[in-house]
Amino acid sequence: MSRHSFDPKIAARVGLNAAVIFQNITFWIEKNQANRGNLRDGRY
Repeated sequence: MSRHSFDPKIAARVGLNAAVIFQNITFWIEKNQANRGNLRDGRY
């Protein structure tokens, strides 16, 4: 079983660095939604 901190399909399309950044942004958005934090203008 492979373990990645990014989606390999996204990395194939946009590159490794962009895929890692995208994963980090996604992580923080989901974390803020779960904690109801950093809500600005209806967006997390």
